[in-house]
Parts: sequence; structure tokens; C-alpha cells
Amino acid sequence: MHFLKVGTLSSHSCYQRWFCLGRLAGAPVVLLGLVVALTARASAQTITITGTASGAESESSQLTATFNSGGRVHRFQWGVGNSGTATYNTNGPDYAMGYTQSERLTLPGNGRFALLAGTRGTQFPTYSIWLNIHDDTLDEPDETVVVRGWTRELQNGTGSFTYTITDNDPTIVSLAKVGSATAINEGGKVEFTVTLGRALVAGETIDVPLSMTGAATTGDWSLAKSSGGSLNTGVTLRDTGTSTPKVRFSGAGAQTATLELTATSDNSQENTEALNVALGSDSDFDSSSLGTNVGGGADPHSTNNDFDITLRDQVHTVSISIAATQGMEGDSGFTDHVVTVSVSPPYSRSFDIEMCLSGTANFVSLSDGQPFPLADQTDRGYDYSLMVHNDAVTRAGSYYHAYVGTVPDKCRSGGLRLGTSGSHQERLRVHGDRDVESDETVTMTLKRHNNTPSD
Repeated sequence: MHFLKVGTLSSHSCYQRWFCLGRLAGAPVVLLGLVVALTARASAQTITITGTASGAESESSQLTATFNSGGRVHRFQWGVGNSGTATYNTNGPDYAMGYTQSERLTLPGNGRFALLAGTRGTQFPTYSIWLNIHDDTLDEPDETVVVRGWTRELQNGTGSFTYTITDNDPTIVSLAKVGSATAINEGGKVEFTVTLGRALVAGETIDVPLSMTGAATTGDWSLAKSSGGSLNTGVTLRDTGTSTPKVRFSGAGAQTATLELTATSDNSQENTEALNVALGSDSDFDSSSLGTNVGGGADPHSTNNDFDITLRDQVHTVSISIAATQGMEGDSGFTDHVVTVSVSPPYSRSFDIEMCLSGTANFVSLSDGQPFPLADQTDRGYDYSLMVHNDAVTRAGSYYHAYVGTVPDKCRSGGLRLGTSGSHQERLRVHGDRDVESDETVTMTLKRHNNTPSD
């Protein structure tokens, strides 16, 4: 058995830190791992980068790297990581780096700048560099720059630091009416859009204030999102029952709100009313009550920011009908034909319609409400009369004779009252005679009375 005596190397040659040749007590030996065993390695190198975490376009920010060199000679490099969203360019569009606030270095292909030589014995040297941000006029999301440090031993870059460039250009918001309509009736709708100058990205929110002014009040209209497959991505509404509703855009892809304004059907008589739909003012957009969080905020478009619409009372259609449009008069007595006057949709109160008569037949002209004689009217030249139903007047069958004016008007005195039920019936009474005459006609026409609704 052979024993190895521990001694010292009289001379040695080491290769790649793990293979050494030497002599021990005069004998040549090969020692493996001797340097590692006898020499303690320096502590691991680290890089810590500090600085302001964010800033607006046009600003500059100085970053400082503190390097734990272990007291050894080293060479330090600044570099840019490829995980940031901002674009490096010496003349824009986003930023450049330099050793002074005004310097804008050209970025080498490997993303690293020139080596900075350090010296032995400085345990924690520091190195500084400037991020010089380009001020553009482009509305865009906030962007990031990832800065790293390199040394000979830290080839992958350590001490990563992320700087956020905050956009300072406002997102412009526009508003536009869809279609050419200038007025809508009660129950009708008009569509309009609110559009951002760009689509939002994840985490971004813009609140758009609206302003609804004019003779129309909040009870005269309602506001809602239009329905459709791809409409209103990331869009919500709030305060819709007020004159200052808000449209919120939030999240990736949010850009256009398609909304519909509906004129409320209240079934009450009122004048036409004007309504102006507009974006809020600059100061409204800057209100602290809004949740807008994009860099540069949001501003209303200088011209595409409003439209006018007229809200009209509901259109009520009055019509007249008769069961038979022709018939025999007979030689005596009379034949009644029911005439129905109706309004659709029904109105909220009673109103009058004038009924006017014309044609070749002769109308029996008696005083209003006078009972018409039921005796045979043969050969008197009476062709027809108008019998009006009125429960408040006691007449046979609750119908009485209605006075109709003379030529050329021949319109019923006082008008025809239509109640809230929406319809009214009268009787066209055709009188029989034994006169030999040609066929005759009666034309019944409706027109406005002095209290007939304008719609």
C-alpha cells in the first residue's frame, strides 16, 4: 500500500482551472481539482438596476446599475431586452438610450452598448444611463422598455428593470347619428354611434360623458345599446335615466358603441320637442368621477360631437267605415246604415272630429237634436239624414237627428266626439220615397275640429 504525503507545489501549470501539473516532494504528480480545493471562489456577481418606474413621452429618466463585482476586474454592458413593447430608435418613434440626457445612441444588433471597463478592488461599482423618450403625436397604449445589464460572467443579462412610457396624447372621441332622420314619432328610434380614435387594449378604460339637452326631458326618451352579434364590444351604459348618461369602453377591442334613442310613448297630447344629443365638454371628460385610465386621457372631437332630433307626439289615424256602400232607398220609411269613426291607437282623452257631407243626394236639414218625424216622407224630397248616438239625450233608440250646416260646408255642428275608447258610431238614415230619380250619392268626409290633436 502506498501513502501520499501532503506537501506544497514547487511549480505548477494549470489549465482551464481544473487541470494542474506539479511536483510533490520532488515527484511529478497530476493533481485534479487542486485549485478548487485550495482556492475559495469569489461570491456570485449580481446586478441591481434602480430608477423611476414610469414617465410621460418627452421625459428622460436616469437608471443606475449597482454591480457586485466581487472585487474583480470586469466589463459592464447596458442592453435592451426584447420583451418590452416600445420600439427603440435614435429618432423615435418611442425612445433611445444615452450616457447623457441628450444622447441617443445607435442600438447594436445584439441589443447591447459598448463595454464599460471596471477595475479590480471596487466591490460595488455603479453605472448610469439615460432613457430619452420621444414625444410624438400618436394616440397609443402605454408602452414598456426592459433594460438589462451584462458582464463577462453574466452573459444572459440580469438585473432586469421595466420602465413604462405613459402616452400623453388624448384619445379623440366622436359621435354621429346613423341615417338621415331628423324627427321620430313616439315609439320610434334613432341610432347613433360613439367611437374612440383607437381600440383599447387589456386593462384600459375610457368613460365618455354625454349631454342630452332641449325641450324634451328625460321622461320623453330612453337610451339603450343596440343589439347585434359583434356590436358594443366592451361597452356598458350608466346614468341612462339622467340628462348626462355615461358610455364606458373597457378592455381589449373596445372602440365603438352603437346606441339607440327611443321616443317614449306616453299617450298624452304634447307639442313636438327638440333634443340635442352631444358629447360632454372638455371639462366633463376630465372629471375625477370618471374611470378613464389611458395615458393622455380622452377628449371630444372638435366637430363630430352632436346631432339634433325632434320627438313628435304619437301619430293617431282617424278613419271612417260603413258596412254597406250602396243600397235601395225603398218607397217609404227609412233604412239605417251604421257608420263607424275610429282613431288608432286610442287617445288619452276625448276630442272632436268634423264630419262633412256632400254628394248628389239631398240632406234633411233640421235643428240639432230635433226628433225626426217617423211618418212616411214620400215625395218630400228628403233623401237622407244623420242620426247621432248620445246616451245623455233621451231619444228613441238613443239616436237623435244631427244638424249639418248648409252648402258648401255641410259639416256637423260641434263636431263628432271621439272618446278614449277610440271609436264612435253614427247612422246614415236613407229615406224612402216614390220619386222617379237617378241614383244618388252621399260622401262623408272627416276633417279637423278646433280641439283635434295636431298629430
